[in-house]
Amino acid sequence: MSKSVKLSTGVALLLLAAGGYSWRWAQSRGAFYAKSVEIPIRLQGGSLVNIPFSVAERGWHDVEIQYPKDVSEDVGKELHTVRGTAIVRSEETVLTQAELPTHHIAYADDSVAMVLLTFEPEPSRHYVLSLQINYIPPNLSGAQAMAKIEVDRDTYKGLIALVLLSQLMALAGLVFIVPLIRFFILRLFGRRSSANGC
Repeated sequence: MSKSVKLSTGVALLLLAAGGYSWRWAQSRGAFYAKSVEIPIRLQGGSLVNIPFSVAERGWHDVEIQYPKDVSEDVGKELHTVRGTAIVRSEETVLTQAELPTHHIAYADDSVAMVLLTFEPEPSRHYVLSLQINYIPPNLSGAQAMAKIEVDRDTYKGLIALVLLSQLMALAGLVFIVPLIRFFILRLFGRRSSANGC
């Protein structure tokens, strides 16, 4: 086997291994099946709401309060007036917290959400989101809302980019392994030709 074939084979194996590892890493963080946790809640001024949750994927997650767009004329503007505190705990240990409003508003087709905080939970571990609401505007008070925990949007975009990169590495690996395949084919047919010649 020539040095060029050995080098090409080494590069191919490296690319295939890197592509496979990247694919698996992205998959473990929800690149293909990330599901948001959605828990119905109703918030009122002066209330404390404790919301237990857990996630299935590794990586950074956004914790949000989400309202349907039709609960008021401008849900985003009203979310900017909410006052209170959001705390995430695990086994009585405070992991992260934020004062409301955070002024981080996320818009979807039929809903508007305030991103309370972003943290990196462990899959299947139990957490509690505590919402101490000091003030909430009348249109949102008592309205059906959703506590939503989902893979952070920037993280998800990065995971999709990593999946595409892993596919390119695998494709390049297949291209680099062609000389090895050609070497074995020529060797196989060369042996057959020699046998037929005898």
